[in-house]
Amino acid sequence: MKNVLIVMSTNVFYGAERTLLEFLKDNREHRFFIYTSNIADDLFDAVKAENIQIFSSSSMRVRSIRRKPVTAVLYIVYNLFVIHRMVRQYHIDVVYGNNTIDMVYVMLYRRFFNSCVGTICHIHDIIRRSMYHKLLRRFGKYIDAFITPSHAGKQSFVNDIGSPDKVHVVYNGCSVFGPHDVQRVRTKKVLLFVGLISKLKRIDLFIQILDQLNTDYPKQYQGMIVGSMSENDPVYIAAVKAQLNQSDITYFGHVKHEQLCSEIFPQADALILTSDRDTLPTVVLEAMASNVLVCARAVDGVPEMIQNGVNGVLWDYDAPVETMAAAVHAALSDEGKAKELQENALKTIKEKFNPDKKKELVNILIDGIPI
Repeated sequence: MKNVLIVMSTNVFYGAERTLLEFLKDNREHRFFIYTSNIADDLFDAVKAENIQIFSSSSMRVRSIRRKPVTAVLYIVYNLFVIHRMVRQYHIDVVYGNNTIDMVYVMLYRRFFNSCVGTICHIHDIIRRSMYHKLLRRFGKYIDAFITPSHAGKQSFVNDIGSPDKVHVVYNGCSVFGPHDVQRVRTKKVLLFVGLISKLKRIDLFIQILDQLNTDYPKQYQGMIVGSMSENDPVYIAAVKAQLNQSDITYFGHVKHEQLCSEIFPQADALILTSDRDTLPTVVLEAMASNVLVCARAVDGVPEMIQNGVNGVLWDYDAPVETMAAAVHAALSDEGKAKELQENALKTIKEKFNPDKKKELVNILIDGIPI
């Protein structure tokens, strides 16, 4: 049994955080400690239930190094000293970063503070920013193991660090939630979007698909959107808000994960994934596990989850809106086919994205880290 310090500089509670909690649930193979921000209340509630020690500080909030480089660097240095104090105080064997920014902490800590501690970085996104690529090429050798949730994600690491043996593909796990016995209160087919409202997630494309459906099949479709508005692109967000006012869409904003699973998913006929990039989106797994049909663009690791016509609907990345809308309607208008896709999706979750399997594989990696 090892003492593992999880570094998580999150301001939110999205896919990476939810999959981490799935891993920590009833995990008694190691002793876990978490150092994070004081923002994610959902995280606190869930971790307390697992009797895991959690330490929080506003200094761990993600800050833009482009807007305020001096401030961001000072906070990074401060947090590295906090991590060092925790490593010594709690006899930490392995420092574990849960996402891209956390990878920076882990690499720098191993390089400048403690060359003996084991290091793991679990990266849930495909790295795009040149700054991270440069840091990986220079400091990636100080990480003992990288974990990525898809083969698409693995390739991006191999290109930078040149050590494929250090990069391990471990699919995220997801518990089966549904189907739920909830009385539907809507008469129209409901399309659901879940995620950060941002240019990368292409919420504008979701709205276009819904509008196209209501043009081709009047008054048959309605939209539901769950997620916070990004603060990084105010022009794009302003355009999205204007679109929302003109479409048949209910916007919920951010909701707690429990509400998403117990109240939102049961009201949806299909989850629509329109992202330009997405390594292995957790919300797709959760929709599949909730008996909600998934219709998605073939980006990054999504084809590792969805097989078109087998367990969901998969569009070509550059498919026109008309083609995407027609595929959604074809799947939802054939109840027998939709049910078959949903049943196969549940099988996929149980067989390929089993949370116990992920837990076992990550624990084995932690066990194998030299200290």
